[in-house]
Amino acid sequence: MAAARTAQIIVAQPARKPARRSGGGFRRRTRRSSGGASPARARERATTQTMTLGGISALAFGLIQRKVKLPGIPGVPNSLTYGAGTAAVAVIAKSDKLLKIATGPLFAGLHNIGLRGLGADTVAGEWDDTTAGEWDNEQTAGEEEEVTAGEFDDL
Repeated sequence: MAAARTAQIIVAQPARKPARRSGGGFRRRTRRSSGGASPARARERATTQTMTLGGISALAFGLIQRKVKLPGIPGVPNSLTYGAGTAAVAVIAKSDKLLKIATGPLFAGLHNIGLRGLGADTVAGEWDDTTAGEWDNEQTAGEEEEVTAGEFDDL
């Protein structure tokens, strides 16, 4: 029987290079490109993205709602119903962008409730357009004048 041979492997650390010193005794400060953006810049970008996506989604939802009759809960604005539903789906799916998109219709619905309140006398998702485009004016309080949104008097 032959004796088993063993070999010993030695691993040494590489030699350290001496530190480089600048001639003037001070270092120039430079921004590291690998560090990424500052936390303030990241918050600013997230806020801008939230406002942009929320505004576009609120506008798109409003345009869709004008053309298509969406089912809803009586007395609750459709924008609040669909915005809250989208926010719930976004939380379950853990989607940050979908949550930002849901903020537009959600806040539009909350704004609608703040203006008009909840009530069973309103139809879900519809605006009461009886005063659209009209302003109360004390000088014409006794007069009745027909005002239609989008029409202008010729001067």
